[in-house]
Amino acid sequence: MEKREESINMKKIFDELEKEGFKPTRKFNCDNLDRIFSKDNFIFVIHEFSDRTDLQQWDTYQDEICRKIYFYDDKSESLDIYFILFLSFDSNLHDISIIHKIEKDPYYCRKIIIRKNHYESDKLKLPFITFDLHETPGESRAKTIKEFLDSITKDEKERNIAEKIFDTIEEKKIADLLIDFFRKGG
Repeated sequence: MEKREESINMKKIFDELEKEGFKPTRKFNCDNLDRIFSKDNFIFVIHEFSDRTDLQQWDTYQDEICRKIYFYDDKSESLDIYFILFLSFDSNLHDISIIHKIEKDPYYCRKIIIRKNHYESDKLKLPFITFDLHETPGESRAKTIKEFLDSITKDEKERNIAEKIFDTIEEKKIADLLIDFFRKGG
């Protein structure tokens, strides 16, 4: 299978792993996965999904992880495997159910989904990675319901759905309390 050109955000993921001492490896002969990094007994397997149809086939990539890494011949190694699924398409509210299903799947390895359009927040899910956070907790937090809705929605349809959630006075009070709680740093 011909390898696709690496996207800028995929390169960022690779750079983060290399910065923490993870090294690319070809030890496992996985043909359909974009890159594998290892350090000690930790393995990060990365694959880029270019569209929703490809994402629906995520378990075929997990099957390759199972066959070639999880059941690897050298039983003296107890591997801790992480499968990073990078979504290079713009995800939206309709993708939440498949994302949840994938990340909660208990078999063979932990699945971590990093979405292109949410890269900065999703990369914080990567274990063993240190990030330089330049802002204080209150700087980037929403201070109003409008700011909060702007931060969680990407288009008018999503915004309309989100606004319906906060239609009643009680729900607005809850939203204000949540915003205040997070603004103060939890």
